[in-house]
Amino acid sequence: MNKLVILVILILLPTFLVFGCAPVFAPPLQVRELTFEDLPILAKYFVGDKFNTNGVIIEVRRFGEDGGYVFVDNECDSGGTGQDLGVCRATINIRLSNPIKKLSAQIGNFVAGFSIEVNGEHRDVKILTELNQERVGGAKIETFYSRDEIGEEYIFLVIEGDMRSISIGGSFYIDNINVFLNI
Repeated sequence: MNKLVILVILILLPTFLVFGCAPVFAPPLQVRELTFEDLPILAKYFVGDKFNTNGVIIEVRRFGEDGGYVFVDNECDSGGTGQDLGVCRATINIRLSNPIKKLSAQIGNFVAGFSIEVNGEHRDVKILTELNQERVGGAKIETFYSRDEIGEEYIFLVIEGDMRSISIGGSFYIDNINVFLNI
């Protein structure tokens, strides 16, 4: 076999196996990682407040009839490391000027009752795993449930599709939000 053909196969095969296509066909994506390390510890944000973390504006909105709040702590209740965001009977809204292609997040220490809104379509569920493999606002939702060795429960959330805004509401801790943007 020609050495050039073998070289091309060795370069493109791993990319195809990992990403499902050659890199020349994939649109460029920019990743914004939100770990809340840039926010002051114990900062509180109430309904109507907006704050910037790693260049992304997050707005705090009502959850149902409640006027809750969010706060920054370092207890790792989301299952992440460092600082995380505690959401108390509130909704966090992420809206960017560039279209969002995918969002992933780690959620922990949650209470039953969540809301998700994608591109204006709203869904209320008892627990996020009810939305596994569902479509909301044209985006596919995947959830992965896990429990650690001491019994703490976590949900890894992935929302994928063409999105302009995403809101997640309830009472929970969240960390390691990765926002993949079309550029």
